[in-house]
Amino acid sequence: MFPTTKGHLMKFLISTLGGLQMLGGIAVLITAASSIHEILGAVAFGLGVICLALGAVIDRLESLLPKSEQKSRKVPPVATIEMPTMNERGWSSQ
Repeated sequence: MFPTTKGHLMKFLISTLGGLQMLGGIAVLITAASSIHEILGAVAFGLGVICLALGAVIDRLESLLPKSEQKSRKVPPVATIEMPTMNERGWSSQ
């Protein structure tokens, strides 16, 4: 029932939560008693759509990774930052 890899599991969870949020937004819109409830329903529906789109983006990014990188995602550091030395007053000597 549940996906096995981390990327597919995350896509499944985010898409499920997005769908539930859209359903909640529709329910609030249907039972809206005032304009603030209509706004709340519209915002909830919109955020649900964004969650569904995020799930699609995660799935697409997961499929773009080569299989070797999906197993080990250890990324070496790109650069190191050298901190300037401080004198006794806390200022750099540069």
